[in-house]
Amino acid sequence: MPNISGYAESVGTFIDAWDNQLVEPFKNLAPLTADAKFSAADMVGGVYHVATRLTYEGGVTFAAPQTQPGQLSTPYVGPRAGITPDAQIQGMQVHGRSQVTYEVLARSAQNVNSTETDRKKAVRAASKIVMEGILQGVLKKIETQMLHGREGLGQGDTTVATCSDVVATTYESVAGFHVDVALSAATWSEAIWLMSEGHTFDIYANTSGLPAGAKLNTNPNTALAGTNQNGLILTAINPATPLANGVATGRVIRLFSSDGAAGAAGTGDVGGWVQPIPANNTQHVMFESATPTVEFVGLGLMAQNTGTLFNINAATYSMYRGNLLPNVGNVRLSTLIRAFARPINAGGAGLKYRAVVPTELFAQFANDESTLRRYASVTGKAENGFDTIEMYLPQGSVLEVLGHNLQKDGIITGYVPDEVKRIGSQDLDFVNRSARRKEDFVLEVANSPASELRLFGQFAPICETPRHMLKMTGVTF
Repeated sequence: MPNISGYAESVGTFIDAWDNQLVEPFKNLAPLTADAKFSAADMVGGVYHVATRLTYEGGVTFAAPQTQPGQLSTPYVGPRAGITPDAQIQGMQVHGRSQVTYEVLARSAQNVNSTETDRKKAVRAASKIVMEGILQGVLKKIETQMLHGREGLGQGDTTVATCSDVVATTYESVAGFHVDVALSAATWSEAIWLMSEGHTFDIYANTSGLPAGAKLNTNPNTALAGTNQNGLILTAINPATPLANGVATGRVIRLFSSDGAAGAAGTGDVGGWVQPIPANNTQHVMFESATPTVEFVGLGLMAQNTGTLFNINAATYSMYRGNLLPNVGNVRLSTLIRAFARPINAGGAGLKYRAVVPTELFAQFANDESTLRRYASVTGKAENGFDTIEMYLPQGSVLEVLGHNLQKDGIITGYVPDEVKRIGSQDLDFVNRSARRKEDFVLEVANSPASELRLFGQFAPICETPRHMLKMTGVTF
């Protein structure tokens, strides 16, 4: 077997350099995940419990001068609302895997005709891309779920011919079927799909605007090597030439399965999913294995909550009810500022809010009138453009506008970063067979000549006060 010490050293050195914080070095890729600090919680019966303060203490007495509360007819108000509701949350498991073959490691070393040190450097170079690939791939999917957990990655566009004909083809030497799917403008984010060619996705039926219906692609896909997989493989984003009866909207993904039948929408199928006619395609795309009940609840659903969330009923505790503004249209900075009056009026004075907006909308904001923009004299935020835009809000509150490439084009999500944390048993970390010897981060694959890195984490985000959150939909710019 080739010497893999360079591979293992690369992993171990990376972990040591960042003090076991695997999210921090990729904060630009996943700012929401990085800012939601991990907090270990006690688990009882598979559920984590979080004490949550949703009411002030009500035991306050007002009495006239020279009277004694509780005597004669003067009331002495007893303590009220002293009970702290118990938020209950289950952490989603995250398993990441990435392999590098022995051949790659052997060739990288053989290409260096020098010292042992140089050979190790060559192996590090060959394996670094594997290590970064698994970290970036896992974090991107977690960050996407931080924003859109249980809402799906994109929904069919009912205004055009959403699905092309199903066409027989070959992908990676496997015979099968392709289909082009157009997603709606409101749910499109190109960054969700980029660098995801070869990844697998599932299709779910729509229920009240969410992917809460049945999974529709249920037939095995023999192009996949995993266990019990039937996901559809993403093979192209906005392909140059649409398939028959497909439409080039600029929001198209191409999916493949070895199983299917060629035909027009309504008759053709891919992986058991029969493509609907355009008017009926409100179906949703999700990461394979991230079912509507497995995914953690994202910030978007927290911000629009009106029912029971994390075992707390918004009808009982009004601070667990979010703020949803639908069909807002073209949003200017003044519109955004006015919208945040809702959480401020709900006891959110003096807080720092964050509005996560599509990147193109951020550019529009940057060109807006900016009399309320706050220039920090000791930071570089206003030097040669803007990383974020900060503005003063009423009662000492501050609004940070963050352009995020994973935000869908029709949505703005507002929240208080200090009120969001990740609860669970394990933050994202490499799987290790022993007490952190560097070579033990690398696992050998039983049925393949390759070494493998694995990541594991179990957590879910939770917001202490959904009433301080805001969601705007129907956004245009």
